[in-house]
Amino acid sequence: MKIIAIIGDTHSGKSALIRNLTGIYRGERIFQLAFTDGVKSVFIKNAALQERSQITPEQLLDQLTDLQNNRHIDLAIIPFRIEGTVASLNGIPHNFPSGEVYIQTLVDNGLDVDIIIKLSEFRFANEALNSICKNMMITPWNIRTKLVRELLYLL
Repeated sequence: MKIIAIIGDTHSGKSALIRNLTGIYRGERIFQLAFTDGVKSVFIKNAALQERSQITPEQLLDQLTDLQNNRHIDLAIIPFRIEGTVASLNGIPHNFPSGEVYIQTLVDNGLDVDIIIKLSEFRFANEALNSICKNMMITPWNIRTKLVRELLYLL
């Protein structure tokens, strides 16, 4: 399974980009999408993990490993916030780390993070992650969506 990470600040357009690509408004889904080389199973989350989903890097790793091994997913598209957040779970404050921590957890455990789409200006501390980044800080939404769609078809 290849993983496409979309990372940006709050209100940088992570969810809007996913809505434009897939039509998903909220939540997570598995789709069968047509690509130039055939139909692929694609797992998509619409909200940054540190915002609505509120799952830890380890929980994400478990979920993606399960999807890869048991559901035969070809591609996962997952948004992340650059900065970590603090959210309340059952009334208890919980820290959710930066997007880099989530992505690094996936890479360290052998998952194939193929492309990182950056919607905000920043650099990862890990230079290896910077090498697979595609900067998409382009204002017009239709052009951003078109470029990302073209990247996906190349996979």
